[in-house]
Amino acid sequence: VEMDGEAHSTFLRNRLGFCVLHPADQAGAECVVEHVDGNSEQAKLPRTIYAYQPVEPFSEMRGLRVKLGKDVWANMRFGGDTFEMEDQRNWTDASFKTFCTPLRLPYPVEVTQGSQVRQTVGLRVEGSEGRRQKAKGRKNKQAVDFSILNSTFSSIPRMGVGQSYAGKALTAKQAERLRALNLKHVRVDAHLGDATVVKVLGRAVKDSAALGVPLEAALFISPESAAAQLAAFRGLLEMLKPKVSHWLIYPAVESQVFAPPIRLLIDAARQHLGSYDKQARFVGGTDADFIFANKQAHAYHGIAGMDGFCVCSNPQVHAFDNPR
Repeated sequence: VEMDGEAHSTFLRNRLGFCVLHPADQAGAECVVEHVDGNSEQAKLPRTIYAYQPVEPFSEMRGLRVKLGKDVWANMRFGGDTFEMEDQRNWTDASFKTFCTPLRLPYPVEVTQGSQVRQTVGLRVEGSEGRRQKAKGRKNKQAVDFSILNSTFSSIPRMGVGQSYAGKALTAKQAERLRALNLKHVRVDAHLGDATVVKVLGRAVKDSAALGVPLEAALFISPESAAAQLAAFRGLLEMLKPKVSHWLIYPAVESQVFAPPIRLLIDAARQHLGSYDKQARFVGGTDADFIFANKQAHAYHGIAGMDGFCVCSNPQVHAFDNPR
């Protein structure tokens, strides 16, 4: 494929051009990476989710060969820019992404009116004829029809809903429709250092009562004020008496650079909230994409008081082109 365009106006860009998505099931595949300096090296796509960008040694690339099967290789050539790869499983995408314009370069960059932008990506499947034919997949192009209307699922994840940001209590009709979904919780985000926490929790208690389900309480705690914030929150709980299934314990501010003080926060939360409902579970993790936790995985090891681990999944994170 080839792009040869001219900017009709001046604008800012982060990167402009092609990307190649490699299915997640290619994890562990043998590769040959060709760098822009002409050197090549052998590598494998990572099996475990690679925490950093780019995935090394898949950087400074002008070519990449990926083994698809016995004697069958996908040979990719990149022109017009330097390419590198990231592991999109960090954002719950089922792919590796090879993209143009290295992240090491400053951005955004101004593209002036009249600028020419040219880029190419070539793909060639190489190997014996028989192997290449097999790699093409089935010849029958007829659509596959299937139905799940009469199917039985052995297990469906326990699902809940987040508290509405509209700031209003559920109407009777809304509650009726939500109860039909057989929900297991209502999530409330309680920023313990925020004066609005009383109002937010009060509305969440009413919503959970209307739906007949417990709260999943996400607590955002300032490490330096953890004891005071949790003590005040315990007093609020004793006043409102909500039923809680899970405590999600987060630092008030998350960082990809500094390890979260999760051990301190879990211990403090158990000390102040453990006796409120002994069935409620204490869960740590990240309120952001998995990459936040992946870069600081060591911070979560060996925490005896943590009953579970949680991350966020956003299927649109790489599907939106506009600011969100």
